Amino acid sequence: MKEEKHLDLFEEYYHTYYKDIYKFCLVKLQFKNEYAEDCAQNVFMTLFRKLSEGKVIENPRAFLYSVANKLLLKEFSDISKNDNDDLICLDSPKYAVNIEDLIDNNFKLEEIKSLLTEEELKLIGMRYEEGYSVEEIAITLHLSKVAVSKRLYRIRQRIRNEVEL
Repeated sequence: MKEEKHLDLFEEYYHTYYKDIYKFCLVKLQFKNEYAEDCAQNVFMTLFRKLSEGKVIENPRAFLYSVANKLLLKEFSDISKNDNDDLICLDSPKYAVNIEDLIDNNFKLEEIKSLLTEEELKLIGMRYEEGYSVEEIAITLHLSKVAVSKRLYRIRQRIRNEVEL
């Protein structure tokens, strides 16, 4: 009976929260579908393990978001250890907003460009089209690496906020 109960709870939580957890991972992983699916699956595997161990989860939604956040932080810290080129791991080209992906999501390139100033377009172009490192951009534009990383992050955030899934 105990095993049936945790399976029922798991199934209920999965059907109730999977889409939300997947979307959370998708946004955090900058619209990389395959990584978001892996993240969401790992979250629910953790849930299943905890329920199997008999853990009572008072607030399943908070638990799931907490697990997702911890998994993402671990993933980003692993990436940043192996990605010395970028000051902020979210700026890694592996997790960058891919404009072609956005176009595939029925969002036209011209609309994306209209969201950005000339300076922002130049910055995004240097980073993702020309392949400049954060440090090279900083030197070229006479900015600190932190300033460049923050600007790139904010630009991606604005694009992400404007694009509907």
